[in-house]
Amino acid sequence: TIEFQVKWSTVNNNDYIFDQRLDANNYMACIVQSNVLYFSQYFASVYKIYISCPFTPSTSIFQHVEITRSGNQYYMFVDGVSQTITLIDGSMSNALGNIAASLVIGTNGADSGYGIQAWIDELHISKGIARRTSNFAPPTIEYGYGYNNKVLIIDFNTLSMINIDDKAIDSFSSWNSGTDL
Repeated sequence: TIEFQVKWSTVNNNDYIFDQRLDANNYMACIVQSNVLYFSQYFASVYKIYISCPFTPSTSIFQHVEITRSGNQYYMFVDGVSQTITLIDGSMSNALGNIAASLVIGTNGADSGYGIQAWIDELHISKGIARRTSNFAPPTIEYGYGYNNKVLIIDFNTLSMINIDDKAIDSFSSWNSGTDL
């Protein structure tokens, strides 16, 4: 399951939500173009999946988007409502391949000219679980505190990572000290 919330400041024609790109033959991307949401993975020069659904970006509210695969079916939801999917290439039964590359948020990993002008919040990628397969009420509070989740903090200055159980966060000063709680 891949899910996120997004609110545009300016809508462009090639808005990359995220891109994970090893090279021209191995990438996964989520793009909005001309009121269409696209999700694709091109792996070892073959489309595993390339799907789309109607999507009208909003500049006034955050929209919840979720892409899920369960069995031999992919689902795309906008604000909790299942969308009609068009299969462009690949197969609904294909599992995604493992691309050994960094995930880039808000731009195309191959060309920085495709940056998004939007706020992207609560981007979650969960392997091996189809969170939803039918219409649902999108989250009304942020993930993290109050959920039984782990939070991963990446310090880009030292490239170190800290796993924090949300129940262990006692105060901002403990968190801000960089101590592994």
